[in-house]
Amino acid sequence: MNYRTTLIIVCNSCQGVLASLFLKFADTIMKKFSSNIATLVTGLLLATLFHQKLTSNFLIAFAMVSVALHQFDNLKPGYSVPQKSISPIPSADSL
Repeated sequence: MNYRTTLIIVCNSCQGVLASLFLKFADTIMKKFSSNIATLVTGLLLATLFHQKLTSNFLIAFAMVSVALHQFDNLKPGYSVPQKSISPIPSADSL
């Protein structure tokens, strides 16, 4: 078997192990982030090791995930999304 094939298999298996650890111990939002980050890290490793060209779509995805993770990480403790207040519908008697 070619050493590059073996290296790809090892990279993908490490990605699977890391993803399973996140799935076991993280909440729902972090599960999504961990899956995206694992895919991006794998892409960066493969581009570095095998000299593959990164596409603009990959770079845009990397930037979007990085910004979203930064925003999620910088939420203030106790912050909750404000809820819209809905005024009650007036009854027929009050009209």
